[in-house]
Amino acid sequence: MSPTWEYKTLRFDKKQFVSGRLDLSLLDEKLNAYGEMGWELVNLDTNSTLFGNDIAAIAVFKRLKA
Repeated sequence: MSPTWEYKTLRFDKKQFVSGRLDLSLLDEKLNAYGEMGWELVNLDTNSTLFGNDIAAIAVFKRLKA
């Protein structure tokens, strides 16, 4: 029988960060927290404004379904 996966998608908006830009250390903290819960990051996409400022990041995780 092939493995069954479950997925989780998280959005990190710039309003979560004081500077209005993505805080990489806070992002690392969140990614590591999900990794400790058994989630594997499979994709991270950032959305940018026309001026090149990061405004959000979308993280997609997967793990084996229990």
